[in-house]
Amino acid sequence: MSVIEEVEAKALRMWRRTLAAAIVLVTAAVAAIFFWWQAARAFDELKSSKEAYVKMVITFAKRLIDEYRGEAGLAFSFQTDTLLHIRESLREIDAALYGEMQARYYPDMVLAPGGTFKMGCKKRPGQNCPNYESVHTVSLDSFWIARTETTVWQYFLHTKASKSKEQPRGAGNEPVAFASWFDAVEYANWVSKQLGKEEAIGQKGNVYQVNLRSPGYRLPTEAEWEYAAKGGRQHQGFVYSGSDDLKSVGWYDGNSDLEAHPVAKKGPNELGLYDMSGNLWEWCWDWSDRAYYNNSPRKNPPGPDSGTLRVLRGGSWGYPEKEASCFHRDKDLPSGGGQDYGFRLARAAGIE
Repeated sequence: MSVIEEVEAKALRMWRRTLAAAIVLVTAAVAAIFFWWQAARAFDELKSSKEAYVKMVITFAKRLIDEYRGEAGLAFSFQTDTLLHIRESLREIDAALYGEMQARYYPDMVLAPGGTFKMGCKKRPGQNCPNYESVHTVSLDSFWIARTETTVWQYFLHTKASKSKEQPRGAGNEPVAFASWFDAVEYANWVSKQLGKEEAIGQKGNVYQVNLRSPGYRLPTEAEWEYAAKGGRQHQGFVYSGSDDLKSVGWYDGNSDLEAHPVAKKGPNELGLYDMSGNLWEWCWDWSDRAYYNNSPRKNPPGPDSGTLRVLRGGSWGYPEKEASCFHRDKDLPSGGGQDYGFRLARAAGIE
């Protein structure tokens, strides 16, 4: 091969290498452009999808706030993966709205720090105390108790989720009425399950048992109810829950127009609890036994082991003042669901 031919061959090889390198570079550049274009497109789609999801969650939640009887209520009742995801997403997206929903649809619990108090009747001018309301000393561990009576809003979710034919009557912020003792304990277990806590109430046949130290929801014992009604450690000695003037703290036959009223429209007691005097009678866990005060345990009395009637406390819109005192005791069959029967929930404190 001549010198000229050899130079031409080297030049051709160099040109081919340069061309190959250029092709590689161009291909890489095109691939890079395509990759970033795809990435940008995917990001825009993701952003759009997220915005749409956020909008959907907020719309869903606001619908629940505005229309408690709407199907949106299921977002706070059913334990399906989709609805739980929506509920938890709302907690991150709009904590204030989530808190508003949580407060409306589940019990707002107030801590009653444990203490020792005088349980029983406080004598008043012209009125004697019956033997079954005799004063005795009781000590209680700390517990949580609902700020208000269970509302129609709260109970509606339970009936919707359990497909009950009996939907609660009344406006959403009114206390749920016509509730039997059985309705109350069934609701308590449902709330425990909804909020991820073990059930406090068990059933074997027709026998109900409660674990008072369980973190689950339940009815308050009679002692817990009276301690909370009297204001716990902050007790100021009032006859009614929060005042000696029932008109300022409760609805009774003298000011109610003989009907239930929305919760928390009267003044609270020392613990910030509402309507523990008047509005609706409230179920307690205990069996009714007029002799129980004479032999009950001083520490955390659980109530009698058996009985026929269950305890009711607090009076109602249809009864006179004397029935609404912090210490007055009444009772009925647990199957009773009077038009002025309601309840509020409690649970142990310090055990989550």
